[in-house]
Amino acid sequence: PGHMGYEFGWECFVLSDPGPKMDYFIAQVYQAIVKEMGEDLAAVIISELVGKKMEVEEIEGAYVDHQSHLGFPRDAYTKRLSTAFIKDFRDYLQRPDIMVLGGNDNGDDPDEWGEHKTRDTIDWELRMLGEVDGSNYLAKKSGHWWTLFNQVTGAKLRLSFDKKPNELLRSATPELVDLKITNYCPANCAFCYQDSTIAGNHADYETIETYLEVLSARGVFEIAIGGGEPTLHPDFPAILKRARELDIIPNFTTFIRPDKWSHEVLRAVREYAGSYALSLDNHYDVKNIAGLNDAFGLRGVAHFVVGAHYSDKISYVIEECKEHGLPLTLLGFKNVGRGADFEEKEQDITPKILLSAGRLSVDTAFVEQYKDVLDAAEIPDILVVEGEGRFSMYLDAVEGTAAISSYHDAPLIEYVPNIWSAKKLDEAWGRIYQ
Repeated sequence: PGHMGYEFGWECFVLSDPGPKMDYFIAQVYQAIVKEMGEDLAAVIISELVGKKMEVEEIEGAYVDHQSHLGFPRDAYTKRLSTAFIKDFRDYLQRPDIMVLGGNDNGDDPDEWGEHKTRDTIDWELRMLGEVDGSNYLAKKSGHWWTLFNQVTGAKLRLSFDKKPNELLRSATPELVDLKITNYCPANCAFCYQDSTIAGNHADYETIETYLEVLSARGVFEIAIGGGEPTLHPDFPAILKRARELDIIPNFTTFIRPDKWSHEVLRAVREYAGSYALSLDNHYDVKNIAGLNDAFGLRGVAHFVVGAHYSDKISYVIEECKEHGLPLTLLGFKNVGRGADFEEKEQDITPKILLSAGRLSVDTAFVEQYKDVLDAAEIPDILVVEGEGRFSMYLDAVEGTAAISSYHDAPLIEYVPNIWSAKKLDEAWGRIYQ
């Protein structure tokens, strides 16, 4: 069975032969790139992808039903259209065990699918690429696996075009980097694992910019800016702007409420930041934070350090966050820095408490400390990443060090901050996980 031409969607169809499947591939790619690149360049790119010269006149009428459009991602390293990803998609479609079952949204019964509709089918993973412009996605490959990062929502998708891919143990380069830009903080939290104080220093802007340029070149999707208190760094707005210019999504943690930020910081956060995380002292803060997010048009989440507060508080925090629609991240206690001298509060966290939450995430420290609770709650393994240093790392721009995480007790790798380079990043990425 096949399909003639480059129009797909006016009627139900089954594609199993190589030729029609290649036509479908051409139509998908053409519609995904023609608006941004124009007909001539689109034809050149498609010619390279299919291995023969394609004229504009041959493919200018290519059509796929709008609900089945795919947007193709940009390469995380070059920030240009990822032809490597598209080639893998092409080869996937050409496999003899792959068929395309298509139709339209007019409510017609897809009788043409015949026996094929009773077979095991999947709503292919890349359907999520039809939800937004594909250029909002960055992609990079590690082993048999592609990781796609949505710059708008922050969602990540891992997929493999291979039949039996090996498990992805670690990404080729970091996907997320915790970047410390200051050790200055006036909060004086008794459990601060960074041991930040009002005597702490800021990293200079030139050093931070060098770090950002290297991270962008090595395909880092996003950064978690921390300190100290990052919003009090004198160049914080410029740092957010530069990260966004380099196609890195900047997120940050803070103890200062948005209504206490300077006008410059608030403007920069609204324009350049992905999201921010505000450290909670108690559940009374939740309603105020949710209201400030709505008032200022911000994407904010709540952070709550488990073990820094008495056990009964966590239930109230989870309940309040759910009621007010505020995403919550539970952080495991870090017994380093001032946390080493802090008396960690005993907790009674149960599966019921976790499952009662609204939008809930946890950090890797929490996973390590409460893995038995997560297992008892039957949280799918696909949603839980165990172990530091598999997909992220820590860089301290103040001291010029790199480590597996911001709280790990393994020896730090030291570098001179102002001569940071892609080679040194790759070296650090290789060494921290040995």
